[in-house]
Amino acid sequence: GRTLMGHSSAKDQQLEDHYFGSIPPRVTAFMKELEIECHKLGIPVKTRHNEVAPNQFELAPIFENCNLANDHNQLVMDLMKRIARKHHFAVLFHEKPYSGVNGSGKHNNWSLCTDTGVNLFAPGKNPKGNMLFLTFLVNVLMMVHKNQDLLRASIMSAGNSHRLGANEAPPAILSIFLGSQLSATLDEIVRQVTNSKMTPEEKTTLKLGIGRIPEILLDTTDRNRTSPF
Repeated sequence: GRTLMGHSSAKDQQLEDHYFGSIPPRVTAFMKELEIECHKLGIPVKTRHNEVAPNQFELAPIFENCNLANDHNQLVMDLMKRIARKHHFAVLFHEKPYSGVNGSGKHNNWSLCTDTGVNLFAPGKNPKGNMLFLTFLVNVLMMVHKNQDLLRASIMSAGNSHRLGANEAPPAILSIFLGSQLSATLDEIVRQVTNSKMTPEEKTTLKLGIGRIPEILLDTTDRNRTSPF
């Protein structure tokens, strides 16, 4: 559902105070039943909290294989609608149902693994493992750079372009935020690698440097919402 005409809400999200408030009891009852029904269907979900817009809330399915996660995503939306009616709610999935407030959106957190479960985007514990990580990281950077027009075209519908009112993550801006640790690591590699042929000693030094990638903390890369990557 969405509104086509009418008066703006008397209170929207200017102060973002709804985000930091407690969940109303009616909503808590709805979300608890939703979580129980999800687990009955084998859908792993967690996270129950307010979102920025008034009467907007978040549910987070846990990471799964891509095909299974897609099926579960469809089931969760169906469950939401059916359970909401029991609690006298209406669930809106439109990306911009009202002017001036955030619409419905989904974070799509993804990774690549081998058939043996090796995460290709996790830094290794030795130079060889880190070389694998850096290889895939650099290829993703180049992929986004070369295919940015296609990536934007795949998400930039009229509604999605204004989902957040150009706040936090507008689709027109496509960038990659690596955090200070990874950025410093790549900057150091660029500094060491030149266009000329490297000597064996230089290659050894470079490998030793790659072997010292520090542990990456989640909060170093999780808050730049203008970067979809």
